[in-house]
Amino acid sequence: MSLKDLRTRVIRPEADEAERPVSFISEGCELSGTLEFRENVRIDGHVEGEIIADKDVEVGPPASVHASLRCSSAVIRGEVRGDIDAARRITFHKGAQVHGEMKASAIVIEEGAQFRGTIVIGGEPAALPPRVSTVDEAEAG
Repeated sequence: MSLKDLRTRVIRPEADEAERPVSFISEGCELSGTLEFRENVRIDGHVEGEIIADKDVEVGPPASVHASLRCSSAVIRGEVRGDIDAARRITFHKGAQVHGEMKASAIVIEEGAQFRGTIVIGGEPAALPPRVSTVDEAEAG
C-alpha cells in the first residue's frame, strides 16, 4: 500500500457519513403507521405504529416513540413505549424512558435511564414447559 492510498482511505467522506443518520424525523413532526428505513435514522419527533430499519435507529431526547422497533442497533435518549428487537445492541442513555420488551445481543443501560419491562439478551427465549392436562380435560377428551 502506498502513502497515497493510505491518505485516500483516511479522508474519504463515506467514513464520516456511516455514523450520521441518513433519515431524520425532526421535532414537531408526527407520523403514524409502518415506517421502513434502509439506512440509519434519527427520530426527534413523535412516531406511533411500527419502525423497521435495516441499520441503526437513534431516538433523540425530544422524541416520543409509541411503536414497536426492529433494527440492527438502537440508541435511546428519549421516550420509547413499545418493544425493541435489535440484532446487535440497544443502548439507553441518561434521560431515556423505555417501557416494553427489549431483545438484543447486548444491552447497555446508562445511569439515569429509566426502564420498565423485560430484557432478553442473546438467542431465543426459553421454550415454555409442556402443558399438563387436568383430570377434567382427560375425561372430556
